[in-house]
Amino acid sequence: MKAREKGKTDGLRQLLEYLGSETPAQAGSLLIRFAAAIRAAKDIKAICLDEKNGISYAIKAIEAMQPLDPFTVLHLALTEQQIEERLRNMRKDRATKGAVARHQKKNGKDKGLVRELWLEWQKEPGKYVSKASFDRDMLDKVESVASIKTITKWRVDLQKEQALHVST
Repeated sequence: MKAREKGKTDGLRQLLEYLGSETPAQAGSLLIRFAAAIRAAKDIKAICLDEKNGISYAIKAIEAMQPLDPFTVLHLALTEQQIEERLRNMRKDRATKGAVARHQKKNGKDKGLVRELWLEWQKEPGKYVSKASFDRDMLDKVESVASIKTITKWRVDLQKEQALHVST
């Protein structure tokens, strides 16, 4: 067992021993307070739209209700880290699914093609004499787009995106 995992296991074991040394009513009371604090944190989170602070408020609410043993605080901190990690993973999964869905659409694929060709043109400026000639060529290459306005809008978006990357 890795030292880090062993430390977590030892901390949890000590926490369970701590809860076990309490009377069942006291251990149950602590768990009920924790559940109530988590519910309050969800309300706070909904107001603040900041999941991390919502969980921190839950821990602070528990600490305010009664003095906590250091092992309980350690366990709550570990729980907060796990919740934050799950939230990060959920956001990442949601963004990935959205990107996949966007690229699976016909326009998403075509916009990706225009993006690739735009980047190639930026590397080889002699390929097109003007932006309008680029737009006309893209209209010929991209079958699903019927208007040059759409291609022009995509190109302008790519220029803005490129300007953002250069400025940062």
